[in-house]
Amino acid sequence: MKKLSKKQRIALEEVVSLEICDNFYLAGGTALLIRYGHRFSEDFDFFSFPQKSFDSFSLIRQIDKLSSVKWIYQSKDTLIFITQGIKFSFFEYHYPLLEEPEKDKELGIFIAKDKDIACMKAVAIAQRGSKKDFYDLWFLMKEHKWDLKELEKFVKKKYTNIEFSIIVKSLVYFE
Repeated sequence: MKKLSKKQRIALEEVVSLEICDNFYLAGGTALLIRYGHRFSEDFDFFSFPQKSFDSFSLIRQIDKLSSVKWIYQSKDTLIFITQGIKFSFFEYHYPLLEEPEKDKELGIFIAKDKDIACMKAVAIAQRGSKKDFYDLWFLMKEHKWDLKELEKFVKKKYTNIEFSIIVKSLVYFE
């Protein structure tokens, strides 16, 4: 928790107190920040466990109990809001997990393992090509000494409908 800012800690503690996080795991840059402290990331991206249902109406009722909540987006499978100046996203996500997320007892949340985050970052690069996604994927590949063949194996196992060659092109295509 020491890697999170005071503002992040306060906001996360408030959201966790609603007891809505047990069906979700944290992934993305902030998950990597907590694990490695490799770069700053402010928002919290939570994804539903594949076997869990996503009841947006129930979640909205719970989230509306926060002391300061500003809704950015609501749909049947996505909720995005800001509380205490920090953005939170909750996504319905049915893709399989390559490894079971671990529970961070101090934070009270599940955090995705690196193979799953790497796959999600690879797909994010193909979809939006943000610098932070390139950096995070590079960091994970360097940290674990993974090559593209290993990344391909992970991605194909997690996302059976994605053509890996599109991801490879995204890794080297710049305007």
